[in-house]
Amino acid sequence: MKAAELISQALEQKGIKSNYSTSNTDYGTSCYFTFYKDSESLERLKIRVSDHSVTNRYRMEEEMHIMDSQVDEQKANAVAETVEYYLFPERFSFIPAEKMEKGKKYHMINGKLHQRIRK
Repeated sequence: MKAAELISQALEQKGIKSNYSTSNTDYGTSCYFTFYKDSESLERLKIRVSDHSVTNRYRMEEEMHIMDSQVDEQKANAVAETVEYYLFPERFSFIPAEKMEKGKKYHMINGKLHQRIRK
């Protein structure tokens, strides 16, 4: 699946090794990336890239879903940055922001808007 390959390449550019598994069913094809917080943790970030929708409530709550047709280089880089922030939050800092702008990452910290930037 081309989308999974794009995401994998974007992750590699950030120094993050990734493998994904592929599932082919009657519904279509899905690729899964799984990242654990650390080697001793059960906490994980699971990303599903698929050519079909999801209706399973557990999957909807436990996985980040991306439609294969929506992944281009920019989207792949955004997904890779999300993984990087999950695994290495120390690589990022937050600056106060007055309002949101398209294409930037934001977080609410103590009730105030902050923009996430890479150090």
